[in-house]
Amino acid sequence: CRGCLQQFQQAQFGLATLVNKNVTESKILADYLRAGGKEVHDLLTECMKKLDDGVYVTQASVAGRLKSDTIICNRCANLNFSELAYQYRRDIPREALPVAVRSRPDCHWGQECRTQWSKPHHAERFNHICVRTRFD
Repeated sequence: CRGCLQQFQQAQFGLATLVNKNVTESKILADYLRAGGKEVHDLLTECMKKLDDGVYVTQASVAGRLKSDTIICNRCANLNFSELAYQYRRDIPREALPVAVRSRPDCHWGQECRTQWSKPHHAERFNHICVRTRFD
């Protein structure tokens, strides 16, 4: 694996498309963190604590229950941290978000929406931190 293995908690991440590969939702998270004086490392620390406590779980792990000290490759670290960041963003109280963010209607495809990646206008107009409601 050319030296890409490390403990999950020691991996390095960016925020640009961290939340569900959605630039808008990732920016909302980044703005929230910045307003609270936090950086991506603080997000990682909080997510790792919730992961270890069993509050957050990931589906991308194929090696059983993932923990902060699990040895993981960069690709898997990114996939799993993206899931944790989504859960963190989901748990931000609506009142703590700007009015423009919390007033967006939910996309009926929710987090499964494929348009949120390819059409920035759609990602900006609709909330994607929600479950799919169409065709349930």
